[in-house]
Amino acid sequence: MYSRYPASTNQPILDHDYGFLNEQFFDIDNSAFSWNSARIPQKCSICSENCPENSKTLKFEGDAIVLLIGQVLRGSFSLKQADNFRKIWRRQKICNLHFSESIDAIFEFLGITKPCGILACSEEMMNVLINRMEGTVAQGISLKRFKNCVYKVALDLENAGKISEKFPETSTSSSVKISYCYLCPNGEKRSEMRNVKMQEARIVLLIGRILLEKLTIKEAISLFNPSESLFSCRFHYSESFEKILNTCEIANPYKVAPWELTKEVMDLVTAIWPGIDENEFSRILKWFLRANKFLKVRFSIDKV
Repeated sequence: MYSRYPASTNQPILDHDYGFLNEQFFDIDNSAFSWNSARIPQKCSICSENCPENSKTLKFEGDAIVLLIGQVLRGSFSLKQADNFRKIWRRQKICNLHFSESIDAIFEFLGITKPCGILACSEEMMNVLINRMEGTVAQGISLKRFKNCVYKVALDLENAGKISEKFPETSTSSSVKISYCYLCPNGEKRSEMRNVKMQEARIVLLIGRILLEKLTIKEAISLFNPSESLFSCRFHYSESFEKILNTCEIANPYKVAPWELTKEVMDLVTAIWPGIDENEFSRILKWFLRANKFLKVRFSIDKV
């Protein structure tokens, strides 16, 4: 005969009135002696620290892609590390802090300040960001899907109070019109920026940025014929122009000769703007200097 109260709850229990009962009928609290894996603090897959209770478990690939692109932009992950992480993203535990870091980095790169800004962001800048991942982390994701993923993550963080809307320091009132540079995340009053309307100006800016290793040829091509008005910092005008002069060792920027243009530079020019030869590009460089009067102070030499 079994005892009503057996020493081990693994044994069946006999009730003299009702026969055998499942041991789960009794509410036996063994929590002090049981091993509950859910109570063990989980490590964050990014920083290896114990995750707070409100940390996020990756369930959607889009969230993982947003997280990884932001971490690459911050320099926390290399492209290879991010690509390897994407292969094992499922069920990874991540501190909310790292999602905030990633959104901040993406917002800074795109020159936006709040979640709704991603929906109006130009395709050119989105392409630059995607292309910078070199087909690793962002492989197979469309621009529309990426925008939606960034918006979702950013909105979740904003609703949770993890990010706040940021305004450029130059914005002193709601009436100040802020424009963002299409070559960097900087935002300034529109009067302080240059409206890059002409292809001649774009080709000089883009060639300079490639030589400075700030853009790839593929990125430059996507930015050469944009579907909207673009603005640039004045600084990029001077740095791009000066880089081309130094690369070609041009002595007098007011009298650029076709034979002074190196093959390296002309190969880049024709890759972005097919059909342009040395004669035409030398004319463009001289026009660029004269059209932007603020450059003459920097490149002031006797014109003969």
